Amino acid sequence: MAETGIQLDRRQLMHGSATIALASSFGLTACGRNLPVLALDGRVVTRDAPEFEQWRTGVIWQSRKPDRKPSLIVRPNSTAAIAAAVQYARANDLKISVKSSGHHIWGNFLRDDGMLIDMWNFRKVELVDDGLAAWIEPSVWSRDIMLELAKGGRAFPAAHCASVGMGGFLLGGGVGLNWDNWGGLSAYSILAAEVVTADGKIKVIDDRNEPDLAWALRGAGNGFPAIVTRFKVKTYPLPKYLKASTFFFPIAETPAALAWVESLSKSGKLSNCEPLIILGHNPGAPPGTPNEQAKVCIVRFNLFVDNAAAATAQLDAIGADPFVAKAGFKIEKEDWTFEQSFYGTLDFRSPLNYGHFGVDSIWTSQPEKALAVLANEFVKAPTPACHVVMSPLGKRPHPANAAARAHGSLYVGLYSVGSSSAEGEKAIGWLRETSKALAPYAAGRYINEIDAESDPAKVQSCYSDEDWKKIAQVRAKYDPSGLFQNYFGLSG
Repeated sequence: MAETGIQLDRRQLMHGSATIALASSFGLTACGRNLPVLALDGRVVTRDAPEFEQWRTGVIWQSRKPDRKPSLIVRPNSTAAIAAAVQYARANDLKISVKSSGHHIWGNFLRDDGMLIDMWNFRKVELVDDGLAAWIEPSVWSRDIMLELAKGGRAFPAAHCASVGMGGFLLGGGVGLNWDNWGGLSAYSILAAEVVTADGKIKVIDDRNEPDLAWALRGAGNGFPAIVTRFKVKTYPLPKYLKASTFFFPIAETPAALAWVESLSKSGKLSNCEPLIILGHNPGAPPGTPNEQAKVCIVRFNLFVDNAAAATAQLDAIGADPFVAKAGFKIEKEDWTFEQSFYGTLDFRSPLNYGHFGVDSIWTSQPEKALAVLANEFVKAPTPACHVVMSPLGKRPHPANAAARAHGSLYVGLYSVGSSSAEGEKAIGWLRETSKALAPYAAGRYINEIDAESDPAKVQSCYSDEDWKKIAQVRAKYDPSGLFQNYFGLSG
């Protein structure tokens, strides 16, 4: 796809980040305390600065803004500047939270008091090791890493949405593009990282150097006790052809649609395929259509292959299955590109990309029971933009060097969206009721997309008991004074 010259991102359009990038202030007070001036390579805005509110709200990409105020916001330009900021925070008894970009719908990094370090300026991608690996900085977008790696014939299980930054996405595990075929959860492909630790030191960590910290790097999320300045990740061969078939079923067929996908997988028809199950509102439904008819279950099969004829034959076999007769609409053997897919997630005119958001998620090992409940609850979704994204999992084992794990055979991500504050809060009410209804079938949760705002106990449910204890041990070892903020809603 040709570049248009201007790429419109929902975060920029909604919150004026271009203006924010021009703002600056070096205030001398914060939270009623006199503080020495923090001078570093970057931008510093304290709470008493006239532009502080613009910065504070601007770090949250969506329209729902939590009313939490750090003492100062730092946007560094270099790793040395991050180390200087850490040392300043230690000297002035300021806790640190980090916006590492990616998967922060609830804005949990925004805390009262303390220092917020915004990693926005860290956006580089560099292929190394003859293209078999890449160094990526935490705020590089999913779209940009895929386009840059494609120049070297490589790919990565980046996020499905174009403007998701890789920092928070990877730290929390990452349910990414073609993930079950490209190494499992995206964090499993992390080879090493450069970090700034709580003592202000810059280190490169991997499975031989600080292996316990490297373990936490792969999944500890916003409880990771250091600041990542760049990740070294494994890359994968770029497929020559991307093809897909998409089928739209009545919402009541949701459990049967999953059973169909599972049967196709068991019969070997889904090799090199990423199946996705999406619950949404049929855009072709006339206004006033009852939700029972307007809501649909969409099953999409994304193929990542090197042979076009084989891809066509594979999709023909899927399309010939008798279950397809239940589809009310279908789009078969469609050619697509990563850029085309990403463009749709940047379209500010789409209600799926714009508004007041909420999110929650579960992993489940009882998918048939969970989906029967979910189909019933989704009919109650109060806005057309509310949606559910599900990703069936293969049988890839959990690696011992990662904190993140898939707790069940199906990932279920719930998204509430409203076009106004009142509509958004109503949608969040639906989200929380649906999450409550699914709770009996939750084998665990995904730290990147949980509603810790309503229930901080959900944080621990993202980890096994053993892993939760290990995270606490790693935090105590590398941050004994508790300089870095704990998980949202948890003390310490």
